[in-house]
Amino acid sequence: VGGERASADVLVLPAPDIGESYGMVVLGALSMGVPVGFTEGSGIEAVLRSRSYGRVVERRSATALAEGIRRTLADRNRRTSQEYNVQIAADFGWVGTAEEYVSLYRSVL
Repeated sequence: VGGERASADVLVLPAPDIGESYGMVVLGALSMGVPVGFTEGSGIEAVLRSRSYGRVVERRSATALAEGIRRTLADRNRRTSQEYNVQIAADFGWVGTAEEYVSLYRSVL
C-alpha cells in the first residue's frame, strides 16, 4: 500500500458529519510527501492548520472540496521535500508523541 500511496497526487479526506478521528491516514500520506486536502471538522485539523500542513476546506461543500483539489493539483510545488517529511515524522512520530506525554504528565504532577 505504501508504494501506491506515495505515488498519489493528493490525498483527500472529507470528514463525515460526526467528525473524523485523529487522522493517521493523513500523517501517513504527508510522511510520504503526498499533499493532503481535508474538510473542517477533521480530528487532526487544528494540528495541521497550526503547522500549515495541507489544505483545509469548508465541510459539506462539494464546490469547496473540488476547488481545494484543483488548487492543490495546480501547485507545481505540492510534493513535499525529504526535509519536510523528516519534520512530520519528528512532529507526529512515536518518539515525539511519547515526549509530549511525558512533558504533559510532568506539568500536572
